[in-house]
Amino acid sequence: MLHTVQAQTYTTGHTRWNGVWSEPTNGDGLIVEGEVDNVRNHTVADNAGNHARYQVVVLHVTAARKRAFDAKGEIDTQLAQKETFKRTGYLPQYKHVEVHDPYNVPVNELGRLLSNSNAALPRGYNDAHSDRLHPNTPNVFEFWGSADVIKSVDLKKGTKIRLKTKHDSVFVESLARFDVKAPSYAGEDVSGGWSGRVMNVKSSQHDVTEEKDERQGVDEDEWND
Repeated sequence: MLHTVQAQTYTTGHTRWNGVWSEPTNGDGLIVEGEVDNVRNHTVADNAGNHARYQVVVLHVTAARKRAFDAKGEIDTQLAQKETFKRTGYLPQYKHVEVHDPYNVPVNELGRLLSNSNAALPRGYNDAHSDRLHPNTPNVFEFWGSADVIKSVDLKKGTKIRLKTKHDSVFVESLARFDVKAPSYAGEDVSGGWSGRVMNVKSSQHDVTEEKDERQGVDEDEWND
């Protein structure tokens, strides 16, 4: 079946759920970045006569992180660095040191969190498409959201997005594009992704090192002029 919505055509899939359908509620959720491969509709009908309707984003995942919360709300886990600089002696010399990132989620770990296996979807959600998804098609996952959430962003094949999931599940809480200058969830520019933050940190560390190098051999009274 085909439906035309906002000048785009979406295919529709169906799942007959054995039991009463409900979305998972375990875990704090995930932040996932990737490139849109396709968008489609999907309906789940359960044995109780309930029908749940979703728009599905088929995403080639490039990065994933865990969400985290404290008493004040959500923590910005994107600030975690993959590298830092460690001083090697009395002189202003530094070396790169890998830093453990507790929030990073490798692709295979993403499958485990979403489906309790290495698969992109839990068993029974859309088994007919399993050959098109991770691990059979590496890094390709499906994320399901309400039409209001998914249609709030103009999604086409190749669009780069960042989404947040409800708990550790494939269900979308919010999403935003970051292939254009656009505000993120906190209002900052997301066009650079997480790697841009790391490069900014490296640049500032490098500037500090150069400033210290320039001061070597300069008398103290010269700095006081």
